[in-house]
Amino acid sequence: MLNRPWNIYAEELFPLGYGHPLWYAEANFTTGRQVLVGDIGILHESQFRPLFNTLKPGDDPLNQGNVPDSFQPLALPSGITRTDLLTQPILVSEGITLQGETNDPTAGHRWTFRSHADAGAVLVQDPPGVADALDVRTARPAIINYMRENLDAWRSPAYVQQSEIGDRDILFVCGTVKTTRWGTAAVRDRDFRGREGRVSGDLAWSNNRAFYVEHVLWDYTMTGPLYRAGGPRPEGASQCLFMHYFKMKRFGAASGDDLVESRGRPIRMGGYIVERCPSTPPPEMDYDPVNCLLDYILKNSEAPFAAASDMDVTDLFRGQPFPKLDQLPRAIKRASPRIEIDEHDVGTISIAHAPVH
Repeated sequence: MLNRPWNIYAEELFPLGYGHPLWYAEANFTTGRQVLVGDIGILHESQFRPLFNTLKPGDDPLNQGNVPDSFQPLALPSGITRTDLLTQPILVSEGITLQGETNDPTAGHRWTFRSHADAGAVLVQDPPGVADALDVRTARPAIINYMRENLDAWRSPAYVQQSEIGDRDILFVCGTVKTTRWGTAAVRDRDFRGREGRVSGDLAWSNNRAFYVEHVLWDYTMTGPLYRAGGPRPEGASQCLFMHYFKMKRFGAASGDDLVESRGRPIRMGGYIVERCPSTPPPEMDYDPVNCLLDYILKNSEAPFAAASDMDVTDLFRGQPFPKLDQLPRAIKRASPRIEIDEHDVGTISIAHAPVH
């Protein structure tokens, strides 16, 4: 069972289909670096750490000093499209039913709800949430082949000064949903089922107050961006709420504990150092159902490579209850999606995809 707040939050909101929910939506507060479509990076404790961007030249300020020696930008048949996707100020997990909404000029918005599950998650955001995305229907083959051609370079000793980064720790971002301000809440507790409660959020910067989520019934809350009273307010949609991504794994690669032994030691990739904080007991792995799909492809085909996206997983279970992570391998096996192997020996599942959020 997942118990870390970012994992509870991700498991509860992932089935909504907007991408992987990021508990920490903040842009890098030191450099201002945002999560961008085309980024290569890793996910650690619900913080995405971008390493470089595949859609920018190697000498672009975003990439200088951070790309492998063999780096070549990715050429795609179409560019990035932008839409106002999240027009509602609140999203809740499937086990929560919203019952009412009020708007207090001093306290902000307040929503009442009832829970029907032992766990739940809420996102409150300042709409509209802006979506940037590639057309994965046309870009998918190029993305997958680009990952296959460059996976060795991204994991080579010349680029990674520690060897613990596994194939499927590396993500290619193909879509983002961003906002200006946000609050998140998550809970896992048997007593949460059947409870009525409320969520509050200030959507109007009233009294120069930072955005907040009221801590009622929730085990964990998080808000952003960082803001000091009287200081400048963040401009633009820089806070990444969700991201769509591809991952790849080779036959014979480690099956899921790629990062465990590296905890407590920093891993350097390109110009970035990714910290691994010591933890006792051993740390909980990040929620990522795409890994289960990669394993299914490799176990049920002769393909030496497997590639999958978060959209593959959500589309596979569209219109039915989404399995919890410990039930997901069995659920994928029961669904038995057909595996296709392309001309480069990469295995993917064949599925009708819904329009990308």
